[in-house]
Amino acid sequence: IGRGLASISFKNGYGYNEYLFYCLQFLKPLLEKEGYGSTFKAIGKEVLTKFQIPLPPLEEQKAIAGILSTVQSAIEKTEKVINALKNLKKSMMKHLFTYGPVAEEEAEKVELKETEIGLIPKHWEVVRLGEVGNYINGYAFKPSDWSKTGKPIIRIQNLNNPLASFNYYNGELDHKYLVKKGDILISWSASLGVYLWNGEDAWLNQHIFKVELTNQKVLKDYFYFALLYYFTSQAFTNLHGSTMKHIVKSKFLNISIPLPPLKEQQKIAQILQSIDQRIEKEEKYKNA
Repeated sequence: IGRGLASISFKNGYGYNEYLFYCLQFLKPLLEKEGYGSTFKAIGKEVLTKFQIPLPPLEEQKAIAGILSTVQSAIEKTEKVINALKNLKKSMMKHLFTYGPVAEEEAEKVELKETEIGLIPKHWEVVRLGEVGNYINGYAFKPSDWSKTGKPIIRIQNLNNPLASFNYYNGELDHKYLVKKGDILISWSASLGVYLWNGEDAWLNQHIFKVELTNQKVLKDYFYFALLYYFTSQAFTNLHGSTMKHIVKSKFLNISIPLPPLKEQQKIAQILQSIDQRIEKEEKYKNA
């Protein structure tokens, strides 16, 4: 065993080691509170030797461990399904944005053209983000604006981590800062990403754009998936700043996406939405 690791087991006949494993996993937050150190948290042997755990009779330990092992196995199988679906989505996006919504065996029949964003069907257009929508930057909230009541404030951490806590604002702002369920959001500073808001009405924080499409030739559902596929790769080549990386709005508006006819946009969105729905279903099952 290397430095920084500890081997823990019950004394012979005193307990069931698999129960100990699950018990320590459950009590991990309590152990972490005993840690010390600023860069690398650590706990000493004296903490471990004095740390108390619930200890039912041996047969109950085995029963508890058996149930938790079954649950863990089910979770791992579900995670494999989720990962497979995510990989399927990646490969499907590459196919759809190269050949369009055609079967794989029909792809070679699609006439393609080379563009600044790669190969796309010959009859598709290429448009820049600035041509198809408005992008509203969030409000610059100050800590003094925060409250425990009111509408939640959407910060980048709330988009990247569903469990992140919200700050709230108990007041009124220009309606342009209000985010409703189904709005497309784009983080353009520190962390780049495209998100579909599925929460309650909320206020938008700075460093995040809210999308308002202005071109009737673009379907919102298609636009979301096109952004997912093309935004990050193009944005990374245009980043500025040494401490907080970001993309300036002029460069952002110049990012390009392919624009198929409306019927093809609809088909592409439906295919990818069906995969997302399956992923969401599996994740709900895993977290139940």
